[in-house]
Parts: sequence; structure tokens; C-alpha cells
Amino acid sequence: MSFEDVFNLLGLCYRARRLVVGEEACRQAIRSGKAELVLVCHSASPNTLHRYESMCYGQNIKLCVLPDTHELGPFLGKPSAKAVAILDKGFAEGLNHKLCDSFSGVGCK
Repeated sequence: MSFEDVFNLLGLCYRARRLVVGEEACRQAIRSGKAELVLVCHSASPNTLHRYESMCYGQNIKLCVLPDTHELGPFLGKPSAKAVAILDKGFAEGLNHKLCDSFSGVGCK
């Protein structure tokens, strides 16, 4: 599976309305316990990465940091978005498995 396949799966998840895009929407999903997996671009600021690490750790939610070359926002039609939260457990498990096991350089915590 390539990153294109992962992004296609993200697009399917987005169309199914089981994914939220953007910092505020992700923060709300994490705090409410609805998020199953959070994906953040490595190009996000260190403060943003630390904030997501803290929130996800506190709620026991998996966090994956994507390499610089793979931007989430433009793919989903939101150019400035650096984070997405997956709300569906099945999508989250599939994406987490593929990202963490198949690609070197993708950090999952």
C-alpha cells in the first residue's frame, strides 16, 4: 500500500463523515472521546505537535505523525489543515496498521 492508497482511504473516511479536519475540530473530537486516531503533518509547529501529543496521551488515543512530503490539508480540500482525527474505529485500525507497519519514517505513539 502506498501513501496514495492511504490518502484514498482517508478520502473515503471523509466522505463517510467519519473524519474531522482542522485543529479545533480535532481538539473537540479528542476531548469528547470520539477520536480513535489522530494524524498530524510533521510540518506542523513544534507547539502544535506537543499539544496533540499531550491531548492524545491523556485520552489514550493513537497519534501518527506523517512525513513532510505528505500534506493532509490540500488533499482534503483544506489547504491550511495540519491535522485530522478519525472517528471510526475500523478506519482508525486500518490506517494505523498500514501507516505504522508499512512505512518507515511514520511515527505512531
